[in-house]
Amino acid sequence: MMLIKRLILLSLLILSLVPFAFGQGNWQPGYIIDWYGDTTRAPIAYRRNTANYQGIIIMRNGVKERLNVNDARGFGYDGDSYFENIEGYNGYVRVLVSGPLTLYKRDHFYILENEEGTRKVIMQEEGHYRDRWKGSLGYFVSDCLGDWKKRADASRFNDMSITKLVVAYNECKGKPFNAYGDELPWVTSNVRVGAGVVHSQIVIDGTSNRATSLAQQLQTTDPMVGVLFTLVSPRISRTTFFETGVQFAWQNFEGIEITEIGTQTNIQVTTIHLPYFTFPALFGYSRSNEVQKFSIKGGYQAFVPIAPKLEVVATRVYDDLSFTNDPTSPIAIIPLYSGPAFGISYQRNVGKYTLGVEGNYSRTTRMERESAWLMFQRMYSTTLTFQW
Repeated sequence: MMLIKRLILLSLLILSLVPFAFGQGNWQPGYIIDWYGDTTRAPIAYRRNTANYQGIIIMRNGVKERLNVNDARGFGYDGDSYFENIEGYNGYVRVLVSGPLTLYKRDHFYILENEEGTRKVIMQEEGHYRDRWKGSLGYFVSDCLGDWKKRADASRFNDMSITKLVVAYNECKGKPFNAYGDELPWVTSNVRVGAGVVHSQIVIDGTSNRATSLAQQLQTTDPMVGVLFTLVSPRISRTTFFETGVQFAWQNFEGIEITEIGTQTNIQVTTIHLPYFTFPALFGYSRSNEVQKFSIKGGYQAFVPIAPKLEVVATRVYDDLSFTNDPTSPIAIIPLYSGPAFGISYQRNVGKYTLGVEGNYSRTTRMERESAWLMFQRMYSTTLTFQW
């Protein structure tokens, strides 16, 4: 039993070293547009920050390559942000909307450009001039949006509000346009199924030697299966996620206590039948490249036992005679308990599928009520996952 527990802990350690195997890059599929208008596809090191964007790092034929600001006209991530080198700015600016009225973002200000090539910077100032940016915006949109002032008064100085106004203007003009931020979904999800092993220990925290002896025995390793769902909000962050799902394991624990009093030997066998579902609620952070992804996560996990049973059978032995009592259930396991959970995972793309391995640890709160002992469950698991 201890060997299996050590193997699970070793797998967790190996997983924790995975990030060093493929560096610190977080790569996303993307494209580069040169000064002739030609497009080249390549993985690009991902970052949403537009500050001091002097160049990009791409992966070409398995080799990292840096492109300076004058090496490409623009670049973008598939289904995500697009950046362009425009005259007068030493670095790339993010394009939020392109069309009759184009909206750029650089650092903490925005740049508007109309079809005639007129540009104007709008920024939020302090004090009495705090809302002056709305008038600058009105200079570009008032010819088509009659209610622009009402719209501006209801807007805030952020990507979403200003993009919404520029999109409304371009729709009013009736000409083609692209709103890159609007192309991003609020939430994306993926589903993966998993099967593995779980090593659990029922820990009994009591003051007697009996409790300590029993706690050392109530350990078992059994199969576990489940379905996990990962939710990501691309508009907020591609590297953070929320994970939930359901997993099932059926575990049986047994502990034997033997005491001798004179010529009498007392044998007490404690068995716990514990089939249960787990429902994780974990937040995590991931780093990835085109082929593989490493994630860490933490949160809470709920345990829902299905008809659990704790039985104690006592036998007294006098010389060659033995007397066995009927099974008793001195402790009732509650129908819902929970505890903190932590995990790490490694996934690798294999064709159109993704294979992974995960390691998790969880420790529950009390599993019982109105007992002289505090009983809780400690769980280590290793799972192989499959995603399509």
